[in-house]
Amino acid sequence: GVYNLKWLPSFHQEILELDDDVDEQETESILESLSKVQHIKYVEVDQKVSLNLPQTKERDSGSQPVGHLKDFLSLNLLKDLFSFNTKKGNETQTQSKNLFSSEETAKERRLQQIDPLLQHLFREASLHKTLPDDPFFQYQWHFFNSSSSDIRLPQAWKLTDDFWGLSRLQEVVVAVIDTGVDLTHPELEGQLWFNKGEIPGDGIDNDRNGFVDDYWGWDFAEDSPSPQDRNGHGTHCAGSIASLTNNGMGVGGICGTAKVMALKFLDQNGEGMVSDAITALDYAVRMGAQVSSNSWGGGSDMRSLRDAVEAAQRANMLMVVAAGNSGHNSANVPYYPAHYDMNNIVSVASVTDKGVLASHSNYGQSVSLCAPGTRLASLWLWEGGKPNTGYWMESGTSMAAPLVAGVAALLKAIDPSLSAAEMRIILLRSSRKLTPLNGKVATSATLDALQAVRLLFLERASSLPVPGQTQMPVQPQQPQEQIQQQPQQQQQAVPTQPPAQNSAWGDWYDSSQQRGGDTSFAQPG
Repeated sequence: GVYNLKWLPSFHQEILELDDDVDEQETESILESLSKVQHIKYVEVDQKVSLNLPQTKERDSGSQPVGHLKDFLSLNLLKDLFSFNTKKGNETQTQSKNLFSSEETAKERRLQQIDPLLQHLFREASLHKTLPDDPFFQYQWHFFNSSSSDIRLPQAWKLTDDFWGLSRLQEVVVAVIDTGVDLTHPELEGQLWFNKGEIPGDGIDNDRNGFVDDYWGWDFAEDSPSPQDRNGHGTHCAGSIASLTNNGMGVGGICGTAKVMALKFLDQNGEGMVSDAITALDYAVRMGAQVSSNSWGGGSDMRSLRDAVEAAQRANMLMVVAAGNSGHNSANVPYYPAHYDMNNIVSVASVTDKGVLASHSNYGQSVSLCAPGTRLASLWLWEGGKPNTGYWMESGTSMAAPLVAGVAALLKAIDPSLSAAEMRIILLRSSRKLTPLNGKVATSATLDALQAVRLLFLERASSLPVPGQTQMPVQPQQPQEQIQQQPQQQQQAVPTQPPAQNSAWGDWYDSSQQRGGDTSFAQPG
């Protein structure tokens, strides 16, 4: 009755949980005894993690309900929203040509010879300005805008559809390891991963994975089968990756075929333990997640965490991680797991709509690239469909990382054979260089979904077909086992349109409610 032992099969680690009534002297005695056991390589004491919001004007002005976006964006961003590439004469042509003027590879030159169609479609996609019908998509400047730091998402969709076909995208499982996900949000209906081997609510571990009724994922903070978000942070991340798009309501997400695996290790107050994060990562590996979004980290290089990341690397999972919100150079103040130098880690800093590094963002050569991370609109707690809930604007590298995870999912959906290392290479090589980012991150560049899709087609030029000709054989589908009927989610009727633009917009969210950002390991002492 003194302890509980958990075995993590993917990572070959054991977690020893001591009862609360075990005093410090007894704890030290147990640790000393364990350190003498021959087959135990090392023993570490668990550490606490908690939400750590950017303490900057960018975060303060950016953390608002979506209703407040109207005034801010109309003055700063949306005035140029539909001016993208509309200038006449040689200026527009030069802009298109210069996108890839630097260091063309031999493969690119070969592609220009064997497949000029892709070049033509890329140029057409670069000029694409059609937006989906989600009413708040116009406020998602990070997806599409005339600024230099948007990720050019509609253009990436256009190129994908024209050259490959959006209907051919495969399902990709993305684990969101965070505060959980709002399972009742209508914009995530059909976008959530569920455990096909589990019968919900029968009290039996049907698939014998050690978790009873883990149909929607797991809450590792409370050891519960319900990873329901009570904070909002994880839901915001999930929305950027996979929110329903072109459904006439709310916001849009990056990859329509992404399935969000909801793994909760931070509680309602945004606090949790490193051991729970490791256990969630172990679950994601075991249950087949191909990409994970990790908007958490801290300053301690725990060996158990490093081993877990290495195990995820061996399992071919791409880990997209937030670089942190302390404004530090990672060379002087390392931030983990973002600081790990592994080919399955993509560390993400935050860039503003002006194309400069956000003042809250960590930076350095261990940071892979930037992505938009200030004033991003996405999902929030739905709260049963009550008025003025469900959407929120937030800042931080926590918000930047899911954008990279979403684009990685889009690449994987196009080509399921991509390894984690290949996805990482494409994301880094295709990122768009910006002069203000020189020396700030390893690539001196920010995320570009359009270039990433183009580079994937470029790398696969020898195997991908020319549209209208012989189609590339799709990987044979395994016979699908009979899937359990998904339980009906209890929620109020879903509105087909967002609230009207009236005075109620100013009351969209109670500013006193807990809000999320990055997590940070609590410092000893």
